[in-house]
Amino acid sequence: MTYDPETWVDYTTPCIDAAHLNAIEHGVDIAQGDIMVLRGLTANIPATDAELVGRLYIETDLLERIWRDNGAGWDLVITPGGGAWTLIAETIVGAPGAAAVTFLAIPQTYRTLWLFAAVRTDRAAEFDYVLWQANADGAANYDRVQFYTTIAAHFNGGARAQTAGYAGFCEAANSRAANFGPTTAIWQDYASATIEKTSLVPLSAAAGDRSADADVMEHLYSSWWRNTAAITRLDFIPQTGPNFVAGSRFTLYGIT
Repeated sequence: MTYDPETWVDYTTPCIDAAHLNAIEHGVDIAQGDIMVLRGLTANIPATDAELVGRLYIETDLLERIWRDNGAGWDLVITPGGGAWTLIAETIVGAPGAAAVTFLAIPQTYRTLWLFAAVRTDRAAEFDYVLWQANADGAANYDRVQFYTTIAAHFNGGARAQTAGYAGFCEAANSRAANFGPTTAIWQDYASATIEKTSLVPLSAAAGDRSADADVMEHLYSSWWRNTAAITRLDFIPQTGPNFVAGSRFTLYGIT
C-alpha cells in the first residue's frame, strides 16, 4: 500500500517519522517490524522511543484515551467525546486560609478553560458564592445571572455592572463541618482578542447544615465580562468570605 503522510494535532510534526513512511499496514511497519498502534492497560504503556515517533497507545481501562509517542514522552491526543485535556495548575488552600486564589500566565494555546473546584469559606453563614475576575479587572464590568433549585422551590436572579462574575456556590462556616461545595466553570474562546468573554457554570451545589429542604441547593450561572482581551489571569474570591478555608481545591484545565 502507499502511505500518504498527514500532519498531526499540532499541524507541524509528522504523524509518523520519515523512517517509517515506507510501508505501514494494519498498524505495523512492515519494513522494520515495529508495531505502531498498541492497545492495553494504562499501567502497561511502554517506554517512549525516538525511533517510533507517532506510535499510538489505546487504553483499555479508565477513559479509553489515546496517547501518542513523541519520542521523549507520551502526549494525550484524544479523550472520548472531545479534545485533549491538559492540567494547567492546581491550588489547594493551606492553613490559615486565603483571601483569593489566582492563576497567572494562563497559556493561550487552548480553546477552552475548565475549572473544577471544591470550596468552603469562613463566612458566618451556611453558604457563600465563589466569584471570578479576569486580568485583575475589579471594576463594574461583569453581568451575571443565576438559576437555582432547592428541594422545596426554584429561584432566579442576577445583576448587571458588577465587579466580578459567578464561578459557583459553596459551603460556609455554618455548613456541616466536612462539606466543600463542588463547582465547575467554563470559559470558551478565552484566548480570543475579538469577542467578549463569557463563563458558564453548568453545575454548582451546596447543602449547608441540611436541617431544612431549603438548605440543599443546586445552582447554574452565566457571567459576561465586558472586555475582548484574551484572559491571561483568573482570580477567584469569596463574595463575603473573607477567606477560602484550608482544604479548598481549585483545578484549572485547558482543552484543545
